[in-house]
Amino acid sequence: MTADTAPTSASSLTLGDLLATALQERLEQATEDDEQAEGWATLVRRTLDDVLPRTAEDGSEHRVARMVREAMDVPVPRLLASAWQRYEPFRQYRDIEDYPPGTETEVPLADHVARSVVEPEVDVMAGGTVLATLRFEAEVTFTFEGAVLTIRDGRFRSVRAGTLQVAAELRFEGHTLARREPDEEVIPGTLEFGPEGIPIDPFADDPYAEPAPD
Repeated sequence: MTADTAPTSASSLTLGDLLATALQERLEQATEDDEQAEGWATLVRRTLDDVLPRTAEDGSEHRVARMVREAMDVPVPRLLASAWQRYEPFRQYRDIEDYPPGTETEVPLADHVARSVVEPEVDVMAGGTVLATLRFEAEVTFTFEGAVLTIRDGRFRSVRAGTLQVAAELRFEGHTLARREPDEEVIPGTLEFGPEGIPIDPFADDPYAEPAPD
């Protein structure tokens, strides 16, 4: 990633950061025989024709690009956690008897691939009225080698990887808007899951929660 499109900390990366360069290239270099250009053209045509005023001077294509970027303001660690939340064996680390409060557990992970799919939306508004809702589908693929996951109080806290490659694809109405290949960059070091961590099971009662006062 370039310095002007990515934050310095891998933990603060968003889906938009991963795909920023690819989206910019689609805007500047689209060709008719390119799959990603077809998707971009579909989005721009739908938005310009149905929603935004189309004039040669208003820079509407760039307004569309900004809306797409806004739709992808999803932190990469959250995407990774959502993939691991579906993995049943991690739920053993929610056992408060085996893992008392404050106990930090390091879990070596086999080399593996984790995938997360999200459906970001952005509302196009004018005068306080929603004119249209644009719905996207984004898939992010994480490839780990030599990873160690840290868990405390039933929450993902951080993951330290020998190497972590991240691929991403953004689609709109079945068309590919942008794609980030996994070999573009290897993210080293540690990904943090925020100061509070992310629950292993977001739908279950938290066994580590402080009891409510009487």
